[in-house]
Amino acid sequence: MLLSESAIGAGIRRVEGLVSVAADAYDNRVREAAEEAGSQLTATIDQLPETVARLARERRELEKKIATLQSQLAGTRAAEYLSKAQDVDGVRYLAVRADDGDGVNAKDLADSIRAKLGSGVLAVAGGENGKISLIVTVSADLVKRGVSAKDVFGAIAPHVDAKGGGGPALAQGAGKNGAGIDAGFAAVPPLIRSALRA
Repeated sequence: MLLSESAIGAGIRRVEGLVSVAADAYDNRVREAAEEAGSQLTATIDQLPETVARLARERRELEKKIATLQSQLAGTRAAEYLSKAQDVDGVRYLAVRADDGDGVNAKDLADSIRAKLGSGVLAVAGGENGKISLIVTVSADLVKRGVSAKDVFGAIAPHVDAKGGGGPALAQGAGKNGAGIDAGFAAVPPLIRSALRA
């Protein structure tokens, strides 16, 4: 029974297979696994390929629908958060904490807010898979005035044990300490003032 065939060098191929008792045992394991899968999917062994293909299509469609709903939810949340922006020496600064239960990841939320913020500095921190995602954006006009997303990220990062990087307009990374988010956000206004006065 041939299991696999691959090229391991010029003119050399590796062939793996089983014979005799080992081949019979492997065949039995495959059949048992197929029967178990068929039982779970209420399909016969002959129907398994078609059933699995259908389920894969349905999953892809559901993932697309979820992504669309998350994007719409992020847009709604963005409008809510914009009203909470601070004024730091004439610069809009918005710090947003996105929680796991919000149903919106930090990146989608940051993208939606950034599209509506206009001129300003945005910092979004959110818990995802046990880590803290941190995203900072700075509008082009403020980059010209000396405010850098990389520097803002650097001010927040120590508080949330984050590592990452970026440039003047966008910086992002991941951290471990969600308890430090508020302290990290509070460190940004002094940095903005300092950058504007430099």
